[in-house]
Amino acid sequence: MIYLKGLQDFAVTVGTVTLHLDEYCITGGALLRESGNAEGSAAVTALYPKGTRLKLKGKLAPPLSNFAAAGEALDAMLRDGTQVNVRLGFLLARGVRLIGFTLEQKETAADVMLLLYTDTPLEEVTS
Repeated sequence: MIYLKGLQDFAVTVGTVTLHLDEYCITGGALLRESGNAEGSAAVTALYPKGTRLKLKGKLAPPLSNFAAAGEALDAMLRDGTQVNVRLGFLLARGVRLIGFTLEQKETAADVMLLLYTDTPLEEVTS
């Protein structure tokens, strides 16, 4: 059994907000349509991908430690429907939209949770 503790720290920039990730989660889904066939079993007749959601949690990086500036930038991105590219290490998500966020002031750095959506397939990048 292997136990891993912590996540390698790397910065992620979404629009103009840069945060240091504590954790992230990727969720994908699809709608599936089934029909019965002559043998009495089910057959998949259509598959509709629903897109991918990325949930990023982290701390604000020092250039945007100003709580108000980060809140303004995230709110503008949410309302405008701005599409950006987001790179998570060796994973690239293109055409990502911010669909929800939480910005919580703490004693030291502010905690940020971003909920992002893309309908473009994720890509592995090597450089």
